[in-house]
Amino acid sequence: MADPLLVFEGVVLRSEEGKVVFHGLDWALNRGTKVNIRITSGGDASALLRLASGLAHPQEGRVILDGTPLDPYAFDHPFLNRGAVGWVPREGGLLVNQSLRVNVALPLMFTKRTGRNHAEAMATKALEEAGLAELADLRPHVLDPRERWLGALVRAAVMEPELWLVDQPPGALNPRMQEAVERILNRAASSSASMLIVGGDAWIPRTLLRAIELDNGRLTLEDNDAIRA
Repeated sequence: MADPLLVFEGVVLRSEEGKVVFHGLDWALNRGTKVNIRITSGGDASALLRLASGLAHPQEGRVILDGTPLDPYAFDHPFLNRGAVGWVPREGGLLVNQSLRVNVALPLMFTKRTGRNHAEAMATKALEEAGLAELADLRPHVLDPRERWLGALVRAAVMEPELWLVDQPPGALNPRMQEAVERILNRAASSSASMLIVGGDAWIPRTLLRAIELDNGRLTLEDNDAIRA
């Protein structure tokens, strides 16, 4: 029996310029399902991730996360408040006035109630494993955009989220980054977590992910069966 974690019901989303991004989107992500969204043409998979994370809201319809709607006027969503979403935007989304180490540690402190020393120790270890140890005390503005993105991926990983929302990196990854990303995502793909990953490059684990195409706001399986969109 299907057990949806994330549900889009009749979602209509327009950009600030008035362009229709999604029109009447109906789709559900079941718990434990891993999905790779590949953009075919005219699609905005980043917008889909923002809707799923509660950072954007549809003009019509609704998005339901773990049984509770993501309401633009409700700031107390239980799934988000317990740090169950691992959000990795293209730009990294790191706090500009904090070091990379603190950026990774802060969600542990505020949502998992981890003590500062322990949280920073966990952050240090995770950054070392990702090859970012030398950058741990630097602030995001001096990092390469790909390093900021990888830092956000590390931040998500230490939270052990129930739902991963991973946008594609802002550029080609070098071999060291590629290895770190594959290790993090393969570990997550082997867990019970649900995953939405955007992109079509080699850094995405293939073994456990179901591929879906986003074509002009329409989600389609690889075998071209439409997904209620």
